[in-house]
Amino acid sequence: RIGKKYGIEIFRLPKLHCSLNPIELSWNNLKQFVPDQSTTFRPDDVKLLSEQFMVTMDDERAMSYFHYARGIEEMYQTADAIMKKDIEQYLQSDSEETDSDDEE
Repeated sequence: RIGKKYGIEIFRLPKLHCSLNPIELSWNNLKQFVPDQSTTFRPDDVKLLSEQFMVTMDDERAMSYFHYARGIEEMYQTADAIMKKDIEQYLQSDSEETDSDDEE
């Protein structure tokens, strides 16, 4: 309610989910950037390259991570809806499977 009052959308994140957590996308890009730019891999160079990457993080790039994560979430929701509507009716529960085996 407080977020809505100030026009802020709360974006709930699952812990440690690489596709649904925007920070994981950022870490992935950082881990690609450093080896692409480094020739020495000395700790000081890695630190400098990491700082360079973070300085280039603008609002547009950060928002792209959130948009990507939201798109993945929507894809999962669509798959769940298909599963519930079209597939679950054809699945047997473990108890049904056991019952039918006992009858033979």
